[in-house]
Amino acid sequence: MIWRTILGHVLRVFWFVAILISFAALGEAEVEQQAKLPVTMTGSVNFRYEDLNTVSTVERRQERLRMIARLDAQVRFMENGNLLVGGRTGDKNNQQTSTITLVDLNDTSGLGNRSVFLDTWALRYARSGGTLQLGRTPWPFWSVSESVWDRDIHPAGAMGLIAPQQGPLSGYQLAAALYRLPDGAVHFTGTLFTAQVMRQVRLNGGTLRTALQWFAMNGGSEARFPLGQPNLRDYSIGLFSVQYRWQVQSTPVAAGIDVFHNFENYGPQDAFAYAHKDRDTGFALGLSLGQNLSKGDWQLRYAFTYQEMLSVNPATSDDLISSLGLTNYRAHDFRLIYSLLRHTTLGLRFTTAEQLIGQAKANRWRVDLVHRF
Repeated sequence: MIWRTILGHVLRVFWFVAILISFAALGEAEVEQQAKLPVTMTGSVNFRYEDLNTVSTVERRQERLRMIARLDAQVRFMENGNLLVGGRTGDKNNQQTSTITLVDLNDTSGLGNRSVFLDTWALRYARSGGTLQLGRTPWPFWSVSESVWDRDIHPAGAMGLIAPQQGPLSGYQLAAALYRLPDGAVHFTGTLFTAQVMRQVRLNGGTLRTALQWFAMNGGSEARFPLGQPNLRDYSIGLFSVQYRWQVQSTPVAAGIDVFHNFENYGPQDAFAYAHKDRDTGFALGLSLGQNLSKGDWQLRYAFTYQEMLSVNPATSDDLISSLGLTNYRAHDFRLIYSLLRHTTLGLRFTTAEQLIGQAKANRWRVDLVHRF
């Protein structure tokens, strides 16, 4: 019976996968011709096996076959102007996930909300030294981790960037944006003003990148979904990021850290925030060895994350292990990624985490087969 169930769910998403694969085949066959066309298509398909075990007052195991897919188009309508349109799979009630469950192998959590929707629609004007964007776009700011902003979330608003060219591997960048905060995958509540200054320099044969960013999140008056509720609270977050990249016998190596602090001063009118007002700092350490550019390439990654209760906004932070909550945890994350083909990778990932306040712990294994085009 389980194979009949699997077949049924696979057929339901077959149409979407077929469209993606068709565009992939077109891209592989017509690379040179596409470069001359005003439309550029990109996308990815990810099939995942996931085993999550959470222990709090009781033990709960979730074993699932899942899928992530997205398709993006960039239409050039003038020399420096582009229209951006893109969509992905996910849950319309949850802004932080791109996965849809195909099969629940132990029948404990169900299939959830499975949707396909637009998460990119924007105009972009870019030329040497600067960029302007209006609409809903991928997150344009750099950081070592996704602790403060999950890159699955595409914000809506306006962004401007200035990047004077000082050299092929050095220079600085100034960027600022005004966005609406997410409330589910397609709705918004509250506002975000953010600004970043980034500097990159050559140092001892490697590249040193540093960035300082400010997040001023003004809470909205209402939220449609539970994962939008944190956006009803204000946050004033400072983020400092630093990363050094170098090579060891032609193998790329990178090491970096994000340090973040919520400077918002909460009063007794917000009882929860007032009770945890000193739990407002966190950091995320990231290390990587190798790369995935060609067939046979491999990459190792390690990350350690420490997030106190109010150090970030749970509505925008990385959903590393959401069964523990979106803040208030420490976690170790290990990844091994191997390139089966130039655009196809097989990845193994293990994450172990525990709450900072509370007794809950969780371990998660994931196997990902990813094709990009």
